[in-house]
Amino acid sequence: MEGYVNGILNKTAFHKMMHRELSLTQRPEMYDKIKDAMSQNMQLIDRIITDGIEDGTFNKVDVRMVIATIMGTITNIVISPHKVISCSNFDLNNPKDKKIIKDRVVSHLQDLTTVYLTTKR
Repeated sequence: MEGYVNGILNKTAFHKMMHRELSLTQRPEMYDKIKDAMSQNMQLIDRIITDGIEDGTFNKVDVRMVIATIMGTITNIVISPHKVISCSNFDLNNPKDKKIIKDRVVSHLQDLTTVYLTTKR
């Protein structure tokens, strides 16, 4: 989780541009390239969760919804950090601010996925 979050937070401008391109779909060739690149990350997360389900470590869950939750949370924070940080001068380009948000995001997603994937129902 930490590596994935770091990868995105280290390239926030690129991540924002990528999601802007996905939302506009004005350049189909660019849209397809971005979608393919994202698909690789999704496949990795899918494999981790599916393996955990198959070996009994994780509950049977809707894997794609878990992936959407993880990716969507990170994207939402990159695009709108003010939703989780009330400070008006918060800056994701500032290393100190970036560390604060990274630590919160990683902790939250680890807690969220651990509880959801492992709590017996």
